[in-house]
Amino acid sequence: MKKLTLLILTPILLISCSTPQNIVVNIEAPTQAVIGEPFEIVITVENQSESSQTIQSIDIGNKYLEGILLSESNPAFTESWDFPAFGFMSFDYKTEIPASESTQVALTMEAILAGDYSASFDVCINTEANCIYNVVRTVVSDATEVVPEE
Repeated sequence: MKKLTLLILTPILLISCSTPQNIVVNIEAPTQAVIGEPFEIVITVENQSESSQTIQSIDIGNKYLEGILLSESNPAFTESWDFPAFGFMSFDYKTEIPASESTQVALTMEAILAGDYSASFDVCINTEANCIYNVVRTVVSDATEVVPEE
């Protein structure tokens, strides 16, 4: 039911998206990775309000997922949805962030294809239309290539 609802509401969401209040997001991600080697992306969500809020979902752009696989999440997401027409995968968490506290989501990724992968990592708070937009970029090489630091 959610998938159908989101598909119907998506044009409305694109028009009426807003930025969450009293939320700070920090994403730690490597700029380089090697094919076959796992790496971690840590998303820290700080709730600066006096009431609890919820990490509704984390949306990852398909351009990033073309060469990098999400193999594990801690905490685990409850559902995932592919929205190819809009260019992203949505991972539902529904994880509460208590007032004045932080919550981390650790994503274990695996590089599967060499290339330069950059896309949005949007953290949606309380609803799918209330997101903080971020971009993550990781350059993937095979073990024989040496990629210079920028």
